[in-house]
Amino acid sequence: MEAIGQIRDLVTFERPPLNEVYLSVQFATDVSDEAVALAEFWPLIRADFPTLERHPALPPVEETFDVPPKVGPPNLPFRIGTGAMPQRYWFVSADSTRLVQVQPDRFLFNWRRVRPDDEYPRFRALVPEFERLFEAFVQVLSADQRKAATAAWAEVGYINHVDAPDELRPGGHISLDRIFTFVSKIDATAFDPVEDMQLQVRSTIRDDGDAPLGRIYLSATPAYRNADQMPIYVVELIARGRPGGSEPKDLANFFARGREMVVDAFCSVTTTEMHDAWGLRTKS
Repeated sequence: MEAIGQIRDLVTFERPPLNEVYLSVQFATDVSDEAVALAEFWPLIRADFPTLERHPALPPVEETFDVPPKVGPPNLPFRIGTGAMPQRYWFVSADSTRLVQVQPDRFLFNWRRVRPDDEYPRFRALVPEFERLFEAFVQVLSADQRKAATAAWAEVGYINHVDAPDELRPGGHISLDRIFTFVSKIDATAFDPVEDMQLQVRSTIRDDGDAPLGRIYLSATPAYRNADQMPIYVVELIARGRPGGSEPKDLANFFARGREMVVDAFCSVTTTEMHDAWGLRTKS
């Protein structure tokens, strides 16, 4: 794995389908509250992130390896009483492409494509910005909160919007075998024509001693692009695992490893047809 200061571009597309990248750390327990987020942290970054939005907090996530995986949608948190649900605060950049999210047990940094001509700043630029923002966040925590700020899980995610219009059926989606090399074309009268498809694949990430460290996920979900109702597949790749420490460098090292796995997986499982459509130029 490369050092953070030596991160190189693993692949270059002329027309990348990338829509969003995020870096996330989830703490073992709650470490912040509204006062920390709004009164202490936001003033430090407000010049770069002037807009505030409030959203419901994300549910906790974890990877388990000694119990059968749960089937079905995730459980929603159950609360007794009339207390307010935990909040997730969005601090949004002036151009809306960058986003810092803070909730009691989580800290996230996103880049997202808002306009078609928004250019991805590359991973090597996002990680140092995450480190700077995360260090500023930790500094405003109280001594007790700082002690509790143990990173339980780190996560790097890439969200792609893959154009998928069926040339023969206006408004329909193409079959996933045209996007992924491991998907076979369905040849059955009952599914002719296929309206759309979806999939999820997961695999265990292991450490140098072959112990389970986390998981990498690939999913594809049919959707329609808001701007023009173009049929697309939302193709998401996530690497989630234990970062091995709570310092910014520990998180950055996990992000670098997860990013290598995600990019390699994306290039390996997508078809030549898609590579040509995206203008694949280089692959290290």
